[in-house]
Order: sequence, then C-alpha cells, then structure tokens
Amino acid sequence: MKNYPDFFQTIGKTLVKKQDGTYMTVDDAELEALKQGNKLTVEIPKAMGGRVNDITQKPILILRE
Repeated sequence: MKNYPDFFQTIGKTLVKKQDGTYMTVDDAELEALKQGNKLTVEIPKAMGGRVNDITQKPILILRE
C-alpha cells in the first residue's frame, strides 16, 4: 500500500478502497465527481493492533456508497 498510490497518480489515476476491502482506480475526472458528490472519506492506517495512527503510511481514500 505504501507505493501503489504514487504509481497510479503518475499515470493519471488514483487508487480508492471500496467498502468491501477491494481497490479500484479512478481517473481525475471521476475523482472530482466523487469529491463533489461527497462520496469519499479518508482513513488513516493504524499500527499496534489499531491503537496508534501509522504516520509512515499515506492516508487511504475510502469510497462511501
């Protein structure tokens, strides 16, 4: 998960996690539409069994359906 978001952003796509735990890529136009529709939230990865925010990893975009 640490390097994948950077890779997809270089090709004009962004990695988004769905509610079921799978991932999908969306292009910039779809990403803007999801942001405008208020369908994205941000999740900060956790460490130590979910007790501590893991600041070494990037926040994950989560699709709300």
